[in-house]
Amino acid sequence: MQNPDTQVRLAELESELAEKNATISSLRGNMTSLQSRVSEYESNTKGGQGNLHYSIESPATSYPGQTIPYRIRIQNISEEPVLQIEVICHLENGLEPVETGGGSFDTATSSIRWRLSSLSPKAKEILNFTAKSTEVGSYVCSVDVRHRIASPNVRILRPVIACNIEGPSVKGADSDFNLTVNVKNSGTGVATDVRGVIKSFRGISIRGGNPDAVIDFGDIPADATVTRTLQVHGEDEGKFELILMITGQPNLEDTASFSGELVSPKLEITQKPIQRVRYLGQEVEYEITVKSIGSDTAKEVLLINSLPSGADFIESTPEGKMEAGKVIWDLGSLEPGRSAKIRLRARADRQGSLVNRTSVAAKGIDAQESTSEVEVIGVVGMMMDCVDTVDPVEVGKETTYVVRIRNQSTATEATHVVIRAELPEQCKYISAESSTGAKHVYDKSKHEVSFSPVAVVKPGHDHTFRILVSFVQNGDAVFSASMHYQEFGKPIRNEEGTYVYGK
Repeated sequence: MQNPDTQVRLAELESELAEKNATISSLRGNMTSLQSRVSEYESNTKGGQGNLHYSIESPATSYPGQTIPYRIRIQNISEEPVLQIEVICHLENGLEPVETGGGSFDTATSSIRWRLSSLSPKAKEILNFTAKSTEVGSYVCSVDVRHRIASPNVRILRPVIACNIEGPSVKGADSDFNLTVNVKNSGTGVATDVRGVIKSFRGISIRGGNPDAVIDFGDIPADATVTRTLQVHGEDEGKFELILMITGQPNLEDTASFSGELVSPKLEITQKPIQRVRYLGQEVEYEITVKSIGSDTAKEVLLINSLPSGADFIESTPEGKMEAGKVIWDLGSLEPGRSAKIRLRARADRQGSLVNRTSVAAKGIDAQESTSEVEVIGVVGMMMDCVDTVDPVEVGKETTYVVRIRNQSTATEATHVVIRAELPEQCKYISAESSTGAKHVYDKSKHEVSFSPVAVVKPGHDHTFRILVSFVQNGDAVFSASMHYQEFGKPIRNEEGTYVYGK
């Protein structure tokens, strides 16, 4: 038999132990609950391959038919880009994809594949997809990552040199001038130890040095140009030429040539009319250009313009000096490439072709001439009017309709002039006559009088045509006349009204 005190103590210890077990059980329950809550959010499996680190994340638990979200994280941990990345996620039997997140699902291998072209250093990429299962169980997704890495860049450089020579293409004989030699590296990388050697020359000599001397261009970086000046002397008049060979490293070579002509000062004169066709009495305008096309300055340049007969001088810009029917301009000196322009205005006072002649000369340069032509056309200006000699006029009385024509031009004849008259319906035709003696015909059906054509109406001349009628009915009467001539395409018309009264 146990001691009562011992029994009491034993009961106390058992009670304390029960309380501690209960506490432990409660803590374990809390821990399980916390772990379960964490597992509901994420399960993380990590891996790595060379320059890439990757992981796949998913919830720890799910339910049949429920969509399970998965996330694959990939990071390039290297300092170089990673190329041609292929990510393969294998789904365990029992899982089937819902959304592949841009990947392609292979039913044969039950895997989703993604292809990435590249991943920059330290860059990240996230791939998301979802899957589901209809059966209870534990399922695993595994990830394989394949890739290539890029090596450091190796630049293959190729310098390319090209030479050209610039200078005047025309120079005066026995003159000094410069040629500019340009060597450009249009490739990549530095062209080193670039040198030039004169291969041949003619018509010129090299000043201040030996023609066999080497022209040093040094080292030329990519896309840079180095220029050197070559001083030459033009010899006798004629063609000159220079050929230059350029070499450099690595294995660089080019050849350039330059040619031109050695000449004396030379002038060029041109002129043109501003309008090639003008009418009689209008202004005619010419533009005259004198240009120095030689290599030296043309000195004491004198320009002389001879106006054609039938053109009266009005003015010029710049102002010229009028002497004996000629206009003269002192243009002084014209440097190479410079030009002088003159505007000349005159009035055309005769028909036909007006040919303007201009010549230019300078010290040491023979005179040369330029011409330009303007066609002057005369204009016929015919006028016609109609009047009645009695107005108003009483029924049974007579009036005469007078048609007068006049050539208002000063120099051009009108030809084949035809006059027709339409008589008022209230009148009766009696007779007709003209100052030209032209015959006439009265057409009763049309109540119209036609005169035979007048062959020529000279400038400033006029003619009259008279038609006598009597009126048989009162009212407002209208007489109509028309004129047609060869130089004008359409008839000219005029009318005269007559008031007729009485019974």
